[in-house]
Amino acid sequence: SRFHPGDVLTIDESFSSWLGREGTRYVGIPHATKNPHKPKGVGGEMIVLCDSATKIALRIEISKGKEHNK
Repeated sequence: SRFHPGDVLTIDESFSSWLGREGTRYVGIPHATKNPHKPKGVGGEMIVLCDSATKIALRIEISKGKEHNK
């Protein structure tokens, strides 16, 4: 059986905190970013496309930061 998304899709940003550290270097997450507005401000930012009716994530794009997106 296939999944058929509804008529309304939502796109938004998401942030996942990362606690893995080695000294002052962040290891294990190549796209780590710092966000001072988050309680645990180091992690990965993503753009997520979801089906609004079922809340299922259809696509996740990892943001690689300002330098990469120029």
